[in-house]
Amino acid sequence: MSDTPPRRRRAVLQQERSRQRRAIIARAAMHHWASDGFDNTTIDRICNTAGVSRRLFYSYFADKEDLLLELGRETAVKIGTDAERLLREDLELDVFFDRLLELFGRRVERTPPLVLESAVLKVYRLAAAPPTHKTDGPQLHDLMTKVFVDAVAQKKARPETDCSMMGDIVACLMFECVRQWAADPDRSTRSRSLTEELRAEVGLVVAGVIVRRRARSQRRSSKG
Repeated sequence: MSDTPPRRRRAVLQQERSRQRRAIIARAAMHHWASDGFDNTTIDRICNTAGVSRRLFYSYFADKEDLLLELGRETAVKIGTDAERLLREDLELDVFFDRLLELFGRRVERTPPLVLESAVLKVYRLAAAPPTHKTDGPQLHDLMTKVFVDAVAQKKARPETDCSMMGDIVACLMFECVRQWAADPDRSTRSRSLTEELRAEVGLVVAGVIVRRRARSQRRSSKG
């Protein structure tokens, strides 16, 4: 009887307040990162804009790099949700990536370019860091590896596919496409959108491991 409904309600309210405060801090950080850049934005400026104390900031984030990575983790979670939904649709592997990259591209294009560039460079630095400095949470490499593992199991990709290597290649291509797009001052006049760039780069790699539906049917017929 210790976990009474009023206590549960208080816990839910506390969680919601915490979520709202984190969101307010994130919006303030995004505002300054977009206009001043990541390195020129101090925690004090973020706190002043968000209307919170440094103590409250540090109760949620270890530093501004941790805040930046949390935004990246949230994007990874959304990509994972998109991927799980698309996997249930039984799509050909290239169609799957076309749709996933479109959703990813739309989300990324809504993020200020200076923030994107800082986030990707931070990911690159973490990739070279010792294991004790790796970030927690879903990683793009792991999500992409899971996609290829599923594709091999469903006979949509060649059985000899190195799923971990493919996951690493696709994740790196996605990060680099985003970095180049964000760093290009003429991005708005480019002939191809970010989604089109992503599809072109990732599509070349994916095409090398695809097993088409007709080929799968022919293989099953020959075995029969």
